[in-house]
Amino acid sequence: MNQDQAKHMVRMALASGGPVAALLVSNGLASADQVSAMATTIDWAIGIVPPIAAVVWGLFDHTDAAKIASVEAMPAVKKILIDVPTATPELDDAVADTSRPKIAAFPAVGVGGSPVAPRRSDEARAL
Repeated sequence: MNQDQAKHMVRMALASGGPVAALLVSNGLASADQVSAMATTIDWAIGIVPPIAAVVWGLFDHTDAAKIASVEAMPAVKKILIDVPTATPELDDAVADTSRPKIAAFPAVGVGGSPVAPRRSDEARAL
């Protein structure tokens, strides 16, 4: 299920709440107090779901693999350089995967062991 489908389900549930409650009361299946208690419970549940969903979504969305996949999907990005000495296992796997041509190892080390960024030449800007 994607984000648009989830939003649609919430919209439909909220829109159908009034008619469903009226049917329950009018057919004698529930009293007005029972419907009010159900509505309060549903409101509480709906209120607590978004923060919990945001936390869970964030845990998966902010992994190194997810960030690399997101950047890799951008057409303007031509190459992603991974600093191999400090890379996580997820990034090591991405470098080793030959089906991902945009990802490359970046083992260059400068003075003091710090990574050296490549110089941005006029040819690189033209790409």
